Amino acid sequence: MCGIAGFFSSTPVAHGVADAMLEALRRRGPDSQHQVAWGKDFDRLHADTDTAHHALLHTRLAIIDPRPVGDQPMANDSGDIWICYNGEVYDWADHARELEERGIQFRTRTDTEFILRAYEAWGMDCLTRLRGMFAFAILDLRQKKLWLARDRMGLKPLVYVQRGDSFAFGSTVRAVLPFLPKPDRRFSAAAIDAYLAHRYIPAPLTVVDGVERLENGHLLCYDLESHRLEKRAYWTPAPQAADWLTTLDDAVAMRTVADRPLGVFLSGGIDSAVIASRLSAQGRRDLHTFTAALPPTFRASSPISTSPSPTPAHSPPGISRGRQRRPSRWYWAATAATKYSPATSVTPNTCAAAGGGTFPCPFCRWRARSPARAGASGQRRSRCPGWRHIVCVSPASRPVSGATCSRTGR
Repeated sequence: MCGIAGFFSSTPVAHGVADAMLEALRRRGPDSQHQVAWGKDFDRLHADTDTAHHALLHTRLAIIDPRPVGDQPMANDSGDIWICYNGEVYDWADHARELEERGIQFRTRTDTEFILRAYEAWGMDCLTRLRGMFAFAILDLRQKKLWLARDRMGLKPLVYVQRGDSFAFGSTVRAVLPFLPKPDRRFSAAAIDAYLAHRYIPAPLTVVDGVERLENGHLLCYDLESHRLEKRAYWTPAPQAADWLTTLDDAVAMRTVADRPLGVFLSGGIDSAVIASRLSAQGRRDLHTFTAALPPTFRASSPISTSPSPTPAHSPPGISRGRQRRPSRWYWAATAATKYSPATSVTPNTCAAAGGGTFPCPFCRWRARSPARAGASGQRRSRCPGWRHIVCVSPASRPVSGATCSRTGR
């Protein structure tokens, strides 16, 4: 996650505006923060000048090629094309080799430079070659145009605002607020109405009046001379004939390329379980897996035993002798795989290595699928709703298995 922003104005913009915009993006990019400023006729200025009319801002979270040479804003060799980019593009190595065959030399291993070089070679048609999640701004000083683009699913945010002959954009609404005079910072009645009705604000609305969100799969062009805005969709979904499992494996594999350690968040849902299953089927054994535990349902200070135990050694949070309450699924997703697994050596969130198994029901506290225990749990068992509290993905990519209640069989 990185942060991008910029402004273009016919009048000088106070230096404090750029600093405030950059500060609003700092949490999105803790590794480095940079800005490039220009005068009215796009002559380069020092970043601390008070006479800047135009600027590009970027905060970086370095994932691919974390060297300083990969910092942004990034320019081409001649310095007349600049890019600010947030996101990650996958499976671009073949297209990069195509550019290298044309004689283009890459200075970095970043996908940022690939998009920059691709724009030089193919213009905005390069969007058809980008697979991934992205939001970027390309400043073309040759054509005096600014291009904003957002990925097909809208995973990366991008907002913008135009006031007369001034224009600003950013990853978040807070990033563009410093550019607006305080009297213009008003809530949008239409956006609030949409939020109360739908629990979200649909694009192009934002909570601030006049600030718009670029729709997913759209391209925006701002003419720096005429100050005109042109927006169009560059992608619409269409069915494709392909084997779904092969497509899924390709999509999962291309997203595991990074210069940092990789991890999988296991929420207990279908999507994360499927991703972990396919990675296991592809032979990946170097991934870290994590599951969230939300207090007060999870006691972080409680030790987690790695030895097999047929029954729980203590009552889980939310269950007492006098009153039984349904424990949080987050607690059981974080502990059941390690505390109650039949495997002899299990570390937190490595349930896949255990090859599956059965787990005790947290309500009746008798081992699941155990006919010998039937009728022995009394009142506790009668209160058990048969909630499936844990899932486990086997290393052989067998179907997801989990615990079932001995009373209800669910």
